[in-house]
Amino acid sequence: MGGGGAKDALTGSRDPHGSCPSLAFDDEAQVWTIEVEREDGTLATFKARHIISSAPVRDVAQAIDVSEAARQAAARLRYRDFLTVALVVEKPDLFPDNWIYIHEPRVKVGRIQNFRS
Repeated sequence: MGGGGAKDALTGSRDPHGSCPSLAFDDEAQVWTIEVEREDGTLATFKARHIISSAPVRDVAQAIDVSEAARQAAARLRYRDFLTVALVVEKPDLFPDNWIYIHEPRVKVGRIQNFRS
């Protein structure tokens, strides 16, 4: 889509692959109506009983019809950065637990995860 993509109703950002300019829930039919703007500028409408959004909750709450109290609560949400680093170690199980929690305030890590357990 020319011009940097369509503006998304949920995030206000521009996505070069298209966007979701409209998202509404029909209480009576119990169905979401999702309008998607494609890369070529055409609109497609879909209906679904459930949706999954990767947008932050505070952005979703601003874009859909929710109570003012819910909108304000969502606006107050704070997020923290989360980073996952995968390290592959070619050895037998290094520790038997799934998680090792790090309780050292000088180290900026919360836990180590063993995906092989």
